[in-house]
Amino acid sequence: GLQQAAHRAMPILLVAACLVALAAPIEAFVSPSSLSLAGKRSVGILCGIILIMYMGVCGYLAQNARNSVSADQEGGARGY
Repeated sequence: GLQQAAHRAMPILLVAACLVALAAPIEAFVSPSSLSLAGKRSVGILCGIILIMYMGVCGYLAQNARNSVSADQEGGARGY
């Protein structure tokens, strides 16, 4: 029900809060700085690469955890 949906949504909310907290210093210090346009773009590209890698690793780990739970449940149902 509603509690289960809230429980499943919590990791998404935590990641969103972390992303906002990490974006704030960039907007506060990098955007208005005298850093060249190439430097600002480099910061953006680096942050994008880190984000993609983070999401890939977290997605991979989450998928493995789901597969492990599914295998355990199937094995338990079959009496293994």
